[in-house]
Amino acid sequence: LAIHYNGQHVYFQVANDILFFNRQGKLVKGMTVHGNRYPINESISSLEKRYSPDGFVRINRATIVNYRMVNGYIAGSKRDTVQVIIKPEYETIAKDPYKEISLVTKEFLNPFKAGLEQYSS
Repeated sequence: LAIHYNGQHVYFQVANDILFFNRQGKLVKGMTVHGNRYPINESISSLEKRYSPDGFVRINRATIVNYRMVNGYIAGSKRDTVQVIIKPEYETIAKDPYKEISLVTKEFLNPFKAGLEQYSS
């Protein structure tokens, strides 16, 4: 993935360097393992198609996470939702005070659980 940011070209190995992609309004950003956020000039849908073979899964309308950062899940605050448990080494980087980035909604719950079994074994 090549990103043009502040006049620089930054290159990432997505499976190793990106923890999640998140859309805020019309702007999509990628969060790196180093805690930096970069604007991505692609839609969440196209990123989902492009990186699902690399261990990424869509968990809600605005977020795609890398299974590499997922430790498991707990019941969510609403029915038919779960909250992603982030691995300790990524907790400070992927802090989510409002729980919107780590909330798995009903629509994406079954694919998330199926992939978690695949990637955690």
